Amino acid sequence: MAICFNCGGRNADTVRFCTRCGKPTGGGVPAAPVQAASGSTGKVGNIRKCPSCGAALESFQARCPSCNHELNTVQVASSMQVFVKKLERATSYAEQIEQIEMIESFPIPNSKEDIFEFAIMAVTKLKPGSKTNDAWETKLKQVYLKAQLSFDEDKSSLEKLKNIISEGGKSINSIIGKK
Repeated sequence: MAICFNCGGRNADTVRFCTRCGKPTGGGVPAAPVQAASGSTGKVGNIRKCPSCGAALESFQARCPSCNHELNTVQVASSMQVFVKKLERATSYAEQIEQIEMIESFPIPNSKEDIFEFAIMAVTKLKPGSKTNDAWETKLKQVYLKAQLSFDEDKSSLEKLKNIISEGGKSINSIIGKK
């Protein structure tokens, strides 16, 4: 159960924003201890720390603010592998509708490595006449927006991401909705 730092509301672990006040639930930032019903105090949430220097990290950081160590996550890459395998198994029309729902609901990863991996996968899935193109284009927009947050200090990586999207035959402006 995720506890909102702002209002103390209880939310499902998968919820990114509090259903009570709308503020972010924390996404890897440690929560304040919560008084349990039995009278004991317990830690809620996980503290995300830099593997190099041990500094506490906030969400959407691609580099540690203390030592500049580049962050990546094996866990997200493995979840992407499971996601891709599920997508590849769907072949019938009903399964393609399920594919669209899976694409739309898959969370965009936070680390630079995983953002690039997801963008490359999404670009390669864009095929003429495919029923899933709209879902992939929406995901590419989300990838680009997440990269803007994660690559705040790394403009060259953001430029590389734009090039990957363009290589897939899509103008970055058409993806992000600019004319």
